[in-house]
Amino acid sequence: MKVRTHMTQTLQQIQRDQRGITGLETAIIMISFVVVASVFAYTVLSAGLFSSEKGKAAVYAGIDNARSSMSLSGSVVAKDTNNDDDVNEISSS
Repeated sequence: MKVRTHMTQTLQQIQRDQRGITGLETAIIMISFVVVASVFAYTVLSAGLFSSEKGKAAVYAGIDNARSSMSLSGSVVAKDTNNDDDVNEISSS
């Protein structure tokens, strides 16, 4: 009985000592998760901002190309056929 009590006390002492170490290890793991998650979030946000800037540049380049390829050739005539001050016909020559 005495050996069993001594063994139980020893195991309880080890368990008490391990409780602090386990808490410290858990804190270190949680901190590393937070650091990894913040680095991952920064990377994803940077990639998203970069791709949206590239998309915006592509849209503006397309608009510039569309503007430069449209040009008026000849004359445009707008007619009000029923005298209501609204344009009813548009024709080009």
